[in-house]
Order: sequence, then C-alpha cells, then structure tokens
Amino acid sequence: MEHLSGCMIGRGGVTPENMLRELPDDELEAFAIAVTSHLDAGGAWLLRAVEELDRRSIPDRRHMLTTRQWLKRFCQMTGSAASSVVSSARALAHLPTVAKRAEVGEIPAENVRRIAAAYRSHPDDFELHEPVFADIATYLDARDLRRAIGHWEQQVDRESAVRECADRRSRRRMSLQQTIDGMWHHEGWYDSESGHIIATALHALADAGNLADTASVRTIGAGSDTPNTSQPNGWIAGRTLSAWWMHWSTSAASRSTMPVMSRPLAATSRTSRSP
Repeated sequence: MEHLSGCMIGRGGVTPENMLRELPDDELEAFAIAVTSHLDAGGAWLLRAVEELDRRSIPDRRHMLTTRQWLKRFCQMTGSAASSVVSSARALAHLPTVAKRAEVGEIPAENVRRIAAAYRSHPDDFELHEPVFADIATYLDARDLRRAIGHWEQQVDRESAVRECADRRSRRRMSLQQTIDGMWHHEGWYDSESGHIIATALHALADAGNLADTASVRTIGAGSDTPNTSQPNGWIAGRTLSAWWMHWSTSAASRSTMPVMSRPLAATSRTSRSP
C-alpha cells in the first residue's frame, strides 16, 4: 500500500468526502493506476488462498462443503464466479512465474484467468512457455492475450484448432424477416470476412446525412455502378452488400452451412389495431 499512501502524503486536513477532488491531475492518475494494480494483486492472492483452502480440504472438513460451495456461502459469489475462481486457483498452483508476477499486481486478473484456462487445456505443453506468457500478460490487454493464446494453441494442437474453426463456421446463419407492419428484423452470425463487409455497409447507411434523407435507402440494391453523388454513403452500402451477396452466394460451403431465412413474422409481430 506504499504507493497508495504516497499519493495521500501532504494532504492533511482533507476529508474523505473531497479527498479525490483535491488531488492534482497527475496524482489522481497515479492513484487510479495504483488502485488497479492492488486490485489485481488482491485477486492473485485470493486465488492462492483458495488453492490452499482446497489443498487442505478445509471447506469439506469444517463445513462439509466443496470449495465452490464455500465461496458461494462465505464470499457471496455466484456459482459461475466461484467455479472460475476454483479452476483458476488450481491452475495457478502450477504456474509459479505467472503467480509471482500476479501477486505484485503486474498481471491483470483477467489475464491470469486466461492463462490459467490455457494451462488447463494444454498442461503438458504449457510448462516450457509459461515465462513467455507471464511476460506478455503484463502489457497485452485481455483481447490481445486471447489472440496470442489462440495462435499458440494452433501450433501445439493444430487438429483441435481446425475443429474449433470449423465448428465456429458451422454456426453461421442469417435471418432477414419482415413484420406485418412493414418493418424488417435482421440477425445473424457471420465469419470474419462477411462480418466486415456487412459492418461496412451498415456504417455507410447509418451516416447522419443518410438518416436525414430516406432517399438514400432507395439507392441500395439499385445495381448502379455509378456513385450517387447526392447520397454517396447509400451507394457505398448498396455496392458493399452486393459484393457480400456475391461472395456468399457463390461459395458452395457457405450455401450449405449458412442458411438464409426470409419470411413474414405475422405470428410474432404486434401492431395496434383500429377498432
């Protein structure tokens, strides 16, 4: 707590209510960063404590509870949170380098959980690479670390990575349905390529200038190769969607794994009726 206390040195006479308001900008930034680091360190120490509770079977011996149940009762955790803590705690016992750096707040709690999950998936392959993950986890955010772990998993277990990729692609689908009041409802799961194309088209259509003039909607699907200078984004959206449709419709694999539904939603739509 030295860093936290240092932020408060010389702040005599400041009440807790306005303590943070009295801090200069640089000290407030340092205080927030220090608090985050201490929270991460506290999370790591919790995992170590839970692992020791579990190793000694204290929840079972003293309360006839599993470690997960003990966390739910005495730490007021949800079942999913308790399960995550227990599994991460058990994995961290086999990750000394990660644990050491996490205990001083160098590794965010979310990154510790992701590394623990990677260890559980490939315990035999992880030992040699643990120092590398302990290092990159100090500067990568959770999203980038997940990607790095994904690339590593593709190398150590290519067959599983291929199966997971195929499973994700098999979940692709698109639903486009018109309600009885003329509105349209759309939802779907897309692969990376199709998703980028759809997002580009929708972003162009949602431009403030287009929203102000519904004429832009009429440019979509017109099939013209000449930009509509009065509504350029509507033309971009139309051409982008046309390109996506050609990309999807000409792929035999896509046609077999990405069903398209387009039908009225009369049974599920609600509209007001005049008496």
